[in-house]
Amino acid sequence: MANAATRTVTVASILRRAATIKGFAEMKTGKPFNSEAYCDPREQWCYERGRVLGLVFAGQIKRGRDVTREAITAYAIASRDGTII
Repeated sequence: MANAATRTVTVASILRRAATIKGFAEMKTGKPFNSEAYCDPREQWCYERGRVLGLVFAGQIKRGRDVTREAITAYAIASRDGTII
């Protein structure tokens, strides 16, 4: 979006967010998309990205407090091929 401020972040920082984890977990459990889950657009984007990651990645996002390398790799591949924007 041309009118949105952007900044560089790491994949791990995206995967650590509660909204990403919630979207991922809801997709894995078959819950329908909740368009009203978050009012903040940044959190809504993370929720949506988590749901998409849930479609293409069968592993765990986190093991304990740490983001898994497998989740980072899956996210990076999905981002590179245009699955996750």
